[in-house]
Formats: sequence, structure tokens, C-alpha cells
Amino acid sequence: MTIAWFLDEGFAALDAGALQSALEVLRAQAGGDRLVMVISHLHAVAEAVDDVL
Repeated sequence: MTIAWFLDEGFAALDAGALQSALEVLRAQAGGDRLVMVISHLHAVAEAVDDVL
């Protein structure tokens, strides 16, 4: 069974340090049977993920 996380614009209110911490947590959670999908307009988020649509 795949576990999916969908985050829609969940990072706009974070400062740079908190954003990096959140992205590290998401990276640690992604993979295997876990899917993390993020919707964001922040370039830092787009640069941190493997696949961008």
C-alpha cells in the first residue's frame, strides 16, 4: 500500500531555516512506499525536489 502526502502551498509562511528543516523532513519521508506531492510557487521548493511538473 502506498502512503501519499499532498501539500498545497504549505511553505509560504516559513522563514529560510524553517523551510530547509521542512524540506529535510519531507526528503526523509519520501521513497519506498511513500509519495510526497507538493504544490508550491517557491523556487527553493522546486529546486529541492526530484521531479517538477
